[in-house]
Amino acid sequence: MKIRYTPKESRGLLPPGTYVARVKSATGGYSMNGDQMVEMEVFVGPNSEMKFTEKLYNTEDAAWKITQVRHALGFSDEFGVEMDFDAADLVGCSGVVKIGLGKKVTKGKYEGKQFTEILKWLPRGTIAGGPEAEQPKDEIPMGSIPF
Repeated sequence: MKIRYTPKESRGLLPPGTYVARVKSATGGYSMNGDQMVEMEVFVGPNSEMKFTEKLYNTEDAAWKITQVRHALGFSDEFGVEMDFDAADLVGCSGVVKIGLGKKVTKGKYEGKQFTEILKWLPRGTIAGGPEAEQPKDEIPMGSIPF
């Protein structure tokens, strides 16, 4: 069988730093413990070099991460006020993230290894500044409008 394809340059890995992240998909569901959660597919870098899966668990201990992500994506949720949102609201949104090596895996097949992950979603208006990153032309950082 012949396969026809167009060769493309490898996108490779991004070094640790701050980069623009775009949410490609977000679906609601439930964790193995029965808690509500949102699973997002996030592309990071000026040319979407890396893909990450981010899980937002709706538990008392993890609500801070939902807030951090939503604020980074431009939503202004008021602290202490209960609210609803659809996972689909996050699709197509972009923000700035810090990526780097996560904690070492302590058990299983990958024990002792570290993987690149999204370490933190940064406040809205943060400028991406990774070694190879550039601000996308369709993104205007907050506070940079000259009038």
